[in-house]
Amino acid sequence: MKRITLAILMAMACILIAGYSMAKAEEEAEEETILDIDSPYTVDHKVLMSSLYNFLPALELTITGPPDDLLVIVNNGEKDIKAFISREQIVSGESKVRFGFGSSMPAKSYQVTIKKSDPSKREGRTVYKGRIDFQGGSVEIMEVSIIGEWPMINAYVRFYNSGDLPVMIDYFVIHSDKGEKKQSIPIIIAPGEYKDAIILYEQERGRDIRIYAYSDGKVVAEFEGKVE
Repeated sequence: MKRITLAILMAMACILIAGYSMAKAEEEAEEETILDIDSPYTVDHKVLMSSLYNFLPALELTITGPPDDLLVIVNNGEKDIKAFISREQIVSGESKVRFGFGSSMPAKSYQVTIKKSDPSKREGRTVYKGRIDFQGGSVEIMEVSIIGEWPMINAYVRFYNSGDLPVMIDYFVIHSDKGEKKQSIPIIIAPGEYKDAIILYEQERGRDIRIYAYSDGKVVAEFEGKVE
């Protein structure tokens, strides 16, 4: 009798496990279909130099799709950043959310997940999953000219960022006849932006000069030649 009871219990357990596995597989297949083919949502992105974050970079996402309470999750490879969109905020079929990065520059890659939610911001079923990839910032020194007359002479340096992410210049190293000098002049150059910086030159016009711009300890732009 005990053997019969044990056999029945084992059979019931196998049925339950099989049923759970089938249900899980169906759920995953349904989610995969939604993510790969039939997601009702689309996501466009833009990098902003937002005044909301003291003109530090922010990632703006434009969510398009049917009205619903949604939780937007952005992951930069280290942590999740979440933003809630209420049904009322996307009632027109479009809503924007912005993610600030503090004092750090944006990463080159982000995973974006959108889940159904409710006013308590509970995480529900995934309705969108995608990836945003950037090439990064690319800065060059376009022009160096002299401002003022000896002995109060400064060098005017114009930068251009042809990349798709902002670049923060932390400091400059200037080499001249008078030796090497480091100047800390932090500036942020947005994608597609020209930006000017003024550095102390302390040398007569027409002399050779080398200027190196550093970001995160690496040279990202340089100039070598005479300045007039």
